[in-house]
Amino acid sequence: QTCALPISFDPDVDFVAVTSVAATEMTLVVPATSKYSTVKDLIAAAKTRPGDLNFATPGIGSPAHLACQAFMSATGVSARHIPMKGSTESVTAVAGAQVDYTITTLSNALPLINSGRLKALAVTGAKRHDLVRHVPTMLESAPPGFVFESWSSLFAPAGVPRDVLTLLNREVVTILNEASTREFIANNGSSPRPRTLAQSAEFLRKEAQTAVELVKAIGATA
Repeated sequence: QTCALPISFDPDVDFVAVTSVAATEMTLVVPATSKYSTVKDLIAAAKTRPGDLNFATPGIGSPAHLACQAFMSATGVSARHIPMKGSTESVTAVAGAQVDYTITTLSNALPLINSGRLKALAVTGAKRHDLVRHVPTMLESAPPGFVFESWSSLFAPAGVPRDVLTLLNREVVTILNEASTREFIANNGSSPRPRTLAQSAEFLRKEAQTAVELVKAIGATA
């Protein structure tokens, strides 16, 4: 799919990262009625019937699509992509058993998990999340080294003086480390991720490299 969107800026040149803010854990979910109870069950079925299983996402190139592609790349399985109009539609399609699975943000799936309409097989963070302690991580479930998180960062325009960036970083990191902030972020299915200026720049460099590889594998263009 090609989408012509004129972009008047270069994100690598025109912005500088002040700090990472939060990482949103994602979760692999299937219909509550699904016969798959673990990630290994899903992988085994996908390998037995290559291309027969399908997964929903909010659209081509979305974070959920990248997560599902990363999952397939890590496990060596193939499945059909069913792009939907948005996050709500993608999880609703899975809850209605119209689609086999999706990987979506925990905050997006949690109401349907708690109501018993979705079954969570794994979270994609490095450790279990307090909101769903019974759900294992991908690391515990199957793919070696599989960690995938949707993230947010604070940026400033390029050219902001270094001392101002340092001040902004220090103040935002202080806020992110406050107990009330951490609790608020955690209750929304995310985790605080304060970083220094240098750590933020290196994190974004690595994330961009990973994203480029996934987008190439998907074949999406902008």
